[in-house]
Parts: sequence; C-alpha cells; structure tokens
Amino acid sequence: MIQVTKFVTRKYLDYSGSNWREFLLLVEFCLNSIPQRHLNGLTPFEIELNRVPRPPGWNINPKQLAQMTPPNQTLVRLYQERAADINLTVQQALRDEQDCYEQYFNQGRTPIAFEIGDLVDLNCEQLAINFNLVKPANLTPKWIGPFTISAKGPHPDTYRLDLSQTTPPPPEPILIEGELEYPVKAILNKTVTGRGRTRRRMFLTKYIGWPEPSWQPEANLKDTEAFEIWREPLPVQAISRTSPSLTGFRSTNLLEGEIEASVSLSTAPGADTIWELVLWQASN
Repeated sequence: MIQVTKFVTRKYLDYSGSNWREFLLLVEFCLNSIPQRHLNGLTPFEIELNRVPRPPGWNINPKQLAQMTPPNQTLVRLYQERAADINLTVQQALRDEQDCYEQYFNQGRTPIAFEIGDLVDLNCEQLAINFNLVKPANLTPKWIGPFTISAKGPHPDTYRLDLSQTTPPPPEPILIEGELEYPVKAILNKTVTGRGRTRRRMFLTKYIGWPEPSWQPEANLKDTEAFEIWREPLPVQAISRTSPSLTGFRSTNLLEGEIEASVSLSTAPGADTIWELVLWQASN
C-alpha cells in the first residue's frame, strides 16, 4: 500500500516535490475505494465502514437536503445484516490466505510431534527472562532447558511445559532489629532511571538465598553494609608523567565462585607499556 501511494503521488508532484501533502488524502481515499481481489472484491471502506463513501467534492444541494429523512428500522437491520455478511466474507478470505501461505512455507518442513513427558528446550526469543542483568542481550543464551512437556495445547504445534523448577520458592526474611528484612549480599551495578523529578538511582542487588539479582531503589539499601561498601571510593594512586603507575579495584562482597579482577599499568624506563590482568579466586 505504501509503495502504491508513493507511485501515484509521484505523478502529481511539482518540481520541488513539496506539495505531496495536498494529494495524500485524496490518493488514500481512492486506494481505499478500490476492490481487492484477495478480499472477494470488497473495498477497504466496505470492510471498515460497511459502505463506500461518496468521493470528496460531492455537494448536497438544498432540495436534496430537504428530502432527506432519518433511516427507519428496516434500513438499520439491512445495514447490520450486510455488516455481518462482510465480516464472515473477510474472515473466510483471511483463512484462505493463511492456508495458502502455510502450504507455501511448509513445503520443505518436516513436522515434529512431541509427547507428554518428553524433554525439550525453550526458545527465549519472545520471553522476558533476566538470566543475568549485567550481560547485554546479545550475550544471553537463546535456549534454556530442558523442560518436561506436561500437556498439549489447542494447536498441534503448541505444548505446555513444566517450568516449576525454574521458579524456586523465595527464602524467608530474617528478623533484624525487630524488623523482617532480606539480607543484602552485594551490590553489583548502578543505573539512573527517569528524568527531572522522577529521576532516581537504581542498584542491581544480590540478596542472600535469591537465585537472581534485582534492581532496587536507593531508599531500600541506604542502611545496609553492602551500600556503604559500594560507596567507598576507589584507591587510585596519582599518575606521574615520568613513572606512570595505575592500580586499583573496587572492594565488594563477591558471590560464590566469582572472580575479582585488578588491572595494573606499569611502565619502566626504556620499556613499552605493559597491561597486566591479574585474576584470582575471591574468598567468601
């Protein structure tokens, strides 16, 4: 439709092509008045309005206006019946088109049928799952599983999976100074959301016992030890032009099995710049 609109409008443009807005509405009206072959000869206006409007520029003279009367119940009933017929016709035309496309795209496809109890992987393309809130989207896994098929869906290609193993029950809060709280293990990252008065800082927080970190506002973390550790400045040594040396790292409560990295830059007289990356296993 967009290509046809451009093709028709191009015939009426001036030298600079700046008058396209003058013809756009008229071109759209004409295109919506053209019968469509794949819709059994119906026009877009008939499908949307159940009638074809008169072309722009058609004027009603005073005599015709005086002869016009309100529609009676018979005309209203006929209008509703025609709208129902058009609806059925369009639905059948859409089903025919879907069957045609399905037959075309499934020519080289081998149907795969699964049974209840089979183990399958789940595609994460249309799922909002936070595997790791620090990783970019293009580095997260595309498939997760395997999961057990618990039931079959209404369509032959749809199945219900048992995802209970992916959502373990949350841990119970701990009583701290008379209040039930979830202890914070570490703060992993920080971001800023909103603008103006709605601007606030959010922290990627790892709670003890929870499988994945979550974003929390600053107000929920102000009185925690992890927040005080996060606010500690990085111990960076002053850089000299004659003998540059840069060492430093942020000291945080790391998770089990994580690696802490420290990058040191040193330069000796007459030697090239050397970047040394030191990795060691963090102790809990």
